[in-house]
Amino acid sequence: MQPRYHVQKFVRDDVLFRIGLYVQTCAHIEHTAWLYLYLVDPAHPNDKPKTKKIMDLRLNTPRLVEALEKHLKKADPEDSKLLDLLIREIKLGLPFRNKLIHGALRFDYETAEYFLFSHWKADPTEPHEYESYKCPVSVEWLDEALTAADSILVQTRELHHMAQRRLRQ
Repeated sequence: MQPRYHVQKFVRDDVLFRIGLYVQTCAHIEHTAWLYLYLVDPAHPNDKPKTKKIMDLRLNTPRLVEALEKHLKKADPEDSKLLDLLIREIKLGLPFRNKLIHGALRFDYETAEYFLFSHWKADPTEPHEYESYKCPVSVEWLDEALTAADSILVQTRELHHMAQRRLRQ
């Protein structure tokens, strides 16, 4: 049977499925972390600069992490330990996230492995540069990254729920 989409010619469906799960998990982590920040430090509708600043965080993961770090200093004591752990875990996972989300995979028929073969370096403090990776990306590696990201998402959602419960009290 012919692949329905062109990318399926060079990336297996099970790998595409895992990448899709990973990408959506990362998106939900970022969205939930952003919701948490907005909940604990809301902007009044008339405060346009603060509203813009908060909205811009949703589109810039490194700045979102920086805002979480800044908030950690004044976070509710109930949040501090979990927030600190989440910041460290998110920062630890960002390089792989960036490579997988912004890179492209190719299948090497000689070694029967996938390789990330392109990625634009997205460090805002440095000029963008093109990188080429030589390391293989195994299904096991994807599964490990997905498991770690899923754990971060569960904890990020718990952090958000803790803040919501406090507001309702």
